[in-house]
Amino acid sequence: MRRVLRRVGCLAGALIWLAVLLLPCLAFVLAVRGDITWERSRFSQDRLWLIRESGQNGLALSDTQPLGRTDADEVCARTVVTFWLWSQGSVERTSYCQCEQRTPSGDWTLSRECPSP
Repeated sequence: MRRVLRRVGCLAGALIWLAVLLLPCLAFVLAVRGDITWERSRFSQDRLWLIRESGQNGLALSDTQPLGRTDADEVCARTVVTFWLWSQGSVERTSYCQCEQRTPSGDWTLSRECPSP
């Protein structure tokens, strides 16, 4: 049992060390491209981007998640955006929700705002 715990501890330590080593790579990609986006599906994605406005500098992270089934003809998705503005020393959080409807051609178009919960 002790041997298994030791191996799990070594694996966890190696994963943490790998994450620490990859942070400079992440910072470099973010500085060059300006944003990093990863989509898990059509209506589920995360985005990390740099804010470089006059008087406002920082990071922003958005997380979009579908509400309900994604195989329906209309899908609503809620997006939560968190802004870390280090030039102002503040953290702001906002969210919004939009619905998209499938057209007869199979494309998606914005249809309406989400209904109130």
